[in-house]
Amino acid sequence: MPLTAQAGLTVPASDAPGMRAVFGEAVHPREWRRHPVNARPFCDALTALDPEPSRSGHGLGGRAVPVQGAVEWEVAHAVLGPGASWQDPRVNEEAAKWVLLAQIDTDCAADMTWGDVGTLYWLIRPADLAAGRFEEALFTWQGC
Repeated sequence: MPLTAQAGLTVPASDAPGMRAVFGEAVHPREWRRHPVNARPFCDALTALDPEPSRSGHGLGGRAVPVQGAVEWEVAHAVLGPGASWQDPRVNEEAAKWVLLAQIDTDCAADMTWGDVGTLYWLIRPADLAAGRFEEALFTWQGC
């Protein structure tokens, strides 16, 4: 099968740093799950904006489709090191500095399975992407 690409719409996960920055600052973290941005009608409306949804979870750029929560938080925590608590405000600041470079999903047709139906993610800071410093990208993966 030849490699092809298709432009498409991506939307941030409800717990992505940008979504929290816009919608969640006034909400106590324990109340975030009940925020309207996490409601099924809102999520369905965002999904409906794309007339041709992707047939796979593979992608270059755009927004990550996380399996277990926003991948930006994982990368930020890795940058700050094991001493940084998940509640440390620096984690939020660092997470906001990263964008998706590439996402490769489990794909049985391509004989690629990552763990238990997982997804691979590479994130990069925008300045590094613009300068072509791909060695600065960081990797994480999530599985079911």
